[in-house]
Amino acid sequence: MIDALFSLASDGERLNAIRSRLKTKFRPEAWNSDWSATRRIIAGQGRSLLRMFSSQYRLAVADLRGAWMGDLPKDHQSRVKASTTLVDGARLSGLIASAGTSLGASLGTLWKGEVTNWDLLRLALAWLRESQRFDSSVSLRRPERLIEVELAKDWELTLQTPLSQTNAALSALAKAVALDEAIALDGIRRKDITVAAVARFGAPLAQQVLGHRSMAADSGRPRVVARELAVIPGASGL
Repeated sequence: MIDALFSLASDGERLNAIRSRLKTKFRPEAWNSDWSATRRIIAGQGRSLLRMFSSQYRLAVADLRGAWMGDLPKDHQSRVKASTTLVDGARLSGLIASAGTSLGASLGTLWKGEVTNWDLLRLALAWLRESQRFDSSVSLRRPERLIEVELAKDWELTLQTPLSQTNAALSALAKAVALDEAIALDGIRRKDITVAAVARFGAPLAQQVLGHRSMAADSGRPRVVARELAVIPGASGL
């Protein structure tokens, strides 16, 4: 599925490039016709000295001239190249139109037909491919695990305060007991300590800290330790 979507994105980018090149050459209605036969006749007979005696060739050139904006180029190569590009563009346009009910339907709001943001689609597909490298138990692609961008921003703002409070509590704890919390939390470096780690090790940490200060015979500091730990998840009630 992902490979097919990447291929669709490539087709969309090619179509955009073709439309950009041909927008000043062919009239808009030219995209609604099949130019395969016209291109084949011009390419096959255009170099022949007897081409003007061929009614098929004259009709093909007349059709091409009718769709061209301005004067049709006289050289054979320019005519073949232009008609070939138009045929390829029409083919890609048809592919993208038909993808709307299959691959396009799987893209939700990302899908907008030919005007799809192909760069954004590639980024989304790259993220999706990378996410498949995770263990299957980490279901990043399940709809219930995803939230709107604005809601995610709100959660980020909401979590900033408790995270800051947790970091402040850890700093106060280290200052109060003169103990490096990285040692207390199973060797985790301080900058790598997460809220989850604090919650998991909160009770053992308090026990280690209180024991450490008891040996120092400092009766005042254990009370400070207990008070600071009260704001750490998993450490309340100590």
